[in-house]
Amino acid sequence: RTQIEEALVTGAASKPALDWPLLAFKREGTTREALMLADFTNPAAPVMRRIVRTARANDLGRPSLVRGRLAWHEVTQKGSRIVVQTVATGRRKVIAKTRIGLLTNPSLSRNGIVWIDQRSTGSRVLTRRLDRRRVKTLWSFRGRERLFWTTAAVRRSAYVTRWYASTGAARIVRVDF
Repeated sequence: RTQIEEALVTGAASKPALDWPLLAFKREGTTREALMLADFTNPAAPVMRRIVRTARANDLGRPSLVRGRLAWHEVTQKGSRIVVQTVATGRRKVIAKTRIGLLTNPSLSRNGIVWIDQRSTGSRVLTRRLDRRRVKTLWSFRGRERLFWTTAAVRRSAYVTRWYASTGAARIVRVDF
């Protein structure tokens, strides 16, 4: 509301996730892309950390940053996975991985995470608590006409983009869990 610049990231940055004073974003180079974390505790001298780097042929997804945890997806020729890192310790946990499906677009909430699982047979919205291993399906479609795309998690609700392949139309739907 004040329109006062609080901090500045120089260079090409995209797909930001903010949990002040932390900012996660993607930085894309000509041959590599990286997931970066900026700490603006001191905005005049922010601390920048590279969390992960990969070849441009791979995909590091849009990050999600909540309460000192950072989540993202990684897609390579060998498979895809959802990763959560505790910012303070650097400890990483692979939440889900597959060699045949496409796991994308994780979003963190206070105690959990939601993400999309795309397969040739259909699309699912999945969730799990961060302190447990059990994965729960929130919603699923069979076939390729209706797909889930992006997620956002707020408290005990997931906001999901439902995309229709034939028309290109998309709707955002809330799913409580």
